[in-house]
Amino acid sequence: MLTRTLVAVFAALVALPASAYTVDGNLTDWGINPSTYIPGSQIKGYTIDKDSTGGSGAYVNPGWGGQAYDAEALYVDVVGSTLYLALITGHNPAMTNANGWAPGDFLIDFGRDGTFEYGLKTTGANKGSLLKINKESDLNLGLFNNQGAPYPGGRNAVSIKENKGALILGNSSLATSGPFTGYGFYTNDVHYAYEASIDLKLFDPKYSGLAFDVQWAMQCGNDIITADPIAGFVPEPTSLALLGLALVGLGVSRRRCNRVALA
Repeated sequence: MLTRTLVAVFAALVALPASAYTVDGNLTDWGINPSTYIPGSQIKGYTIDKDSTGGSGAYVNPGWGGQAYDAEALYVDVVGSTLYLALITGHNPAMTNANGWAPGDFLIDFGRDGTFEYGLKTTGANKGSLLKINKESDLNLGLFNNQGAPYPGGRNAVSIKENKGALILGNSSLATSGPFTGYGFYTNDVHYAYEASIDLKLFDPKYSGLAFDVQWAMQCGNDIITADPIAGFVPEPTSLALLGLALVGLGVSRRRCNRVALA
C-alpha cells in the first residue's frame, strides 16, 4: 500500500506541468464556452460580467463606453506554484490615454479588505512585471466617486503609477490577443484577451493562507471586474505541497491496513 501511495504522489508530480496554461493570449486551454464565458471545471475562481454592447453612450458600470470599455470575464487559477490570470474584454490593449483610456493593471488584494498589495503591469516600461504596492499614492484611481472603495473619494484603484512600487523580478509573464469575435450574446462584437502567470514565490510568505481578490479595469475605471478564487492562497513550492499529499496518503494507507486487520 505504501508503494502505491508513493507511486501516486510521483505520478501527480509528473502530471502537474501538463495541467498548466501556455501564456500566449490564446485562452483555448482554459476551456471557455464562447457563448456563456463559463470556463472549464478546474478553474479556481472566475467572474462573468454583464455582456454590454453599443457605442460610447452605453452603460457598463460604473461608467459608460459600451463594448469598447466592457470587462466581460476574469479567470483565476493556481497550478502548482504558479498563479494564472485570464481576461476577456472589449477594451483594446493597445489603447492609450491619447486616444481614449489605457488599460489598467491586474491588482491583487490579499485579505479581501479592498486595498491592494501587488499589481501586474499591463502597460509601460514595466509591462509584464509584478510590483509591490507600498502606499496609497502608488496607485492611479478611476474617475468615479462613491464606489465604496477605501481610497480617496471612494474611487476604485485601477493601476500602479509609472516609477512607483518596488519592481519584483521573477517568473511572471503577460500576453494579449485579439481582436476576435464569436463570444458572448453579441457575437459580432470585437473582443481582446489577456493571459498572465505569476510565480507564487514572489509574494511575501505572510500572505500564505489568506483569501485574495484579483481586479482589472481600464484606467478610467468605466468597468471594474473582480474575481476571487474559492481556495486560499498557499505560496509553497510544489514539492512541499506534494510532501503534504504524501503524508495524507500514508495516513489513509494506515487506516485502510488497520481496517483490514480488524476485519
